[in-house]
Parts: sequence; C-alpha cells; structure tokens
Amino acid sequence: MAVKRKSTRVVVAPGTPFVLIPENISENKPESSGNQPITLGDASHALVVDKSEGGLGLKHSKNWNKALLGKYIWWIASKKDHLWVKWVSHVYLKGVHWSNYTPPVDCSWSWKKIAHLMCIFKPAYNGDAWLGKAVGYSVTEGYNWLRSPGTPVSWFKTYWNSLNIPRASFIFWIYKLGRLLTKDRLAHMEGVSDLNCFLCATEDENHGHLFFDCDFSSRCVSLLQLKLKAQFNPRDLVEWNRRGRRRSILIRRVICAGHIQLVYLIWQVRNQARIYSKVLHPAVLVKHLISDVCTRFQARNTSKLTREEEQWLQHIRH
Repeated sequence: MAVKRKSTRVVVAPGTPFVLIPENISENKPESSGNQPITLGDASHALVVDKSEGGLGLKHSKNWNKALLGKYIWWIASKKDHLWVKWVSHVYLKGVHWSNYTPPVDCSWSWKKIAHLMCIFKPAYNGDAWLGKAVGYSVTEGYNWLRSPGTPVSWFKTYWNSLNIPRASFIFWIYKLGRLLTKDRLAHMEGVSDLNCFLCATEDENHGHLFFDCDFSSRCVSLLQLKLKAQFNPRDLVEWNRRGRRRSILIRRVICAGHIQLVYLIWQVRNQARIYSKVLHPAVLVKHLISDVCTRFQARNTSKLTREEEQWLQHIRH
C-alpha cells in the first residue's frame, strides 16, 4: 500500500533562511489566545499558553511561523535597503502602498501567502511603524501580538519555581489541570472496572482521593510538614505562600519545591504499585524527597544564606 506523504510548503526570501510550514495545518483552525481560561477539556490549548498565564509555554507552531514571516512585512513597510524588497516593489507593488495591496491572480504561491500576512499584520502597524514604535519589528513581539496575551495567574512563580525539579513541575501542572490518568478517568476511557486505590486499596481512586485524601498521601504530607517545620493546606499552596510572609522567600521557595516534588513522587509510587504491587513506605518517600530537593537547591541557588536559612536547611538535611 502506498504511503501518502505530508507535503510541505516552502517560503523563501533571498538572503534569509527558509521557513517550513506543514501542509496538514488547517487554515480554518482558530489561533491560540491567552484570553480564554484553561479548562479541563482544553488541555491542547493549555500547551501553547504562556507559563505566566497558566499554560505550559510551548510555541504555537503556526503563529510562530507567521511571526517569522512577519519580518518580511516589516522589511517592505520600512523600505529596507535589501535586494529582495527592491525586487518586490518593482515586480509586485508597483507604487501601491503595501497596506492597500491585493495580489494578482497569476502571481506565485509564496507571494500570495506573504500578501495574506500583510492583511493579518496590518492592524499592528501605525502607518509604516510596527506598533507605532521606531525601534522596529521583532519575532517575539510579532508572536505575542498574534497570540493575544491573556491575564497572568497568581500561582505562576510558585508552580514554575526555579528550585523545582522540571519533571515534578510538569506532573504538578498536569495534576492541577486534573488530567492525570487516575482510575476514574481510565474507567471512562478504557472501561476499567476495579477502581480501588493502588496505595490504600480502601476507596475509589480519583484526583481528590489520591491528592490528598488517601491514607498514604496524607501520611506523606504530615511527615513532610514535620520535616519542613511548616503547616500548609496541600491543595492551596499559593494561599499559604501568600500568607507565610514571616518566612524568608528562599525558605518558602524550598517548601513549595518540596510540595510539588511530593505530588510527583506520590504519582510515581502509585504507578510503581500498579506495576509491581509494592508500595513505598511514606517515611522512605519523604527521605528521597528531601534528598532530591536539597540536591536541586545546591545546584540552583546562588544567593547568600542568612543564619536562619542555614539552620533551617541543616535541620531538614538531618
């Protein structure tokens, strides 16, 4: 059977690298926007929302390609001294202002695409000035303009703390979206009948139970709070971080990193229990957690510690 290849469009301007745009991207799909709240049923959109707005911060490939090609629009608008701009002005524009230009039917495919981008970027120009500024166009500004930045979320710095282990932050982000594949979700997707929790085997497994109604996870929280000398609601770390102003910023960042690592390790232990039918003891889990957090802290911290911070860190290490 013949394999159908995905064709690729190539847009090339002399003196610049070419840009590849996959043919299978639909022209009618809505552009990514940060104005809409991230919902449980909109996880694919959450991938391309900026981290400061509650998403994962990946680039929307279609918008990013448009932002790259937007450089050509700025070259034309600013009449850049470039051979390609002079050629376009002579062959296509012929004295017509770029904002009023309509491409002829018999022009090349690549020029039609650039002319289409002129219509898209036209509202961002004040005359021939990008966003009314004399500085000029940048790809990052063009991308941010296309994606319509939304409202920053209050928990951004807590969840994406530089002291967090990246894989733990990722799992924690999925947990906050409610997208971890717990048994209640697998029951809808794959028809799983046994819903008993792998860690306690007494109640049905779901996000609310696993984090942190389960006897195993609640014992882990208690041991971690005792070790960190901090009392917090594990479901509302942001509120605790806002209220705990008596502790230094560094100590609060380490505590937040520990809590996020706890969610990651509980999920890891749950998966290991599913495969090997063995559950790690909560005290051993917390010991591994403290070791991971302290190792990450030593690798990432560059600030000078106060006496209080040194004593607190020495306490949690022992």
